[in-house]
Amino acid sequence: MPTTAIRSSTKVYCTYKKKFEHKWVLVEITGNNGIRKYKLTHFSDRTQKYRTIDLNTKVMKARLRFMRDNRADELMKQIDDGTLYLKLLRLDRDVEYAVDKQVMKWQETDTEYIAAENDFLKQFAISQNLRAIAEQQIYNAMVYV
Repeated sequence: MPTTAIRSSTKVYCTYKKKFEHKWVLVEITGNNGIRKYKLTHFSDRTQKYRTIDLNTKVMKARLRFMRDNRADELMKQIDDGTLYLKLLRLDRDVEYAVDKQVMKWQETDTEYIAAENDFLKQFAISQNLRAIAEQQIYNAMVYV
């Protein structure tokens, strides 16, 4: 499994190892099946412990791939100042809210969805299609910018 790590330039002293450690490390792990996983590790100088956070939502993965490929300076700045995780959480929440809101609006006006009110499976399939369309449009407006 190929692994890529981006380390913050900010370092803190680890009293146990008696050396300076990177405060933030973003690790990208690519599996044999091509699926990427992201982990953000934080070393606290106060507790002298590591904390690893999985960045595994669809929005977070898409944003990290986009930033790595197109906005490397911005990604590095967010890793250095420790704001990456908070910004990803906010973006994830905002994008999911926007997608849900758009799907609900389309469901209210979609004649095929309304006509299938007694067929749960058909309504579910239409909802999934509407969700895929909404995700594509909203990702272009909110994630890939």
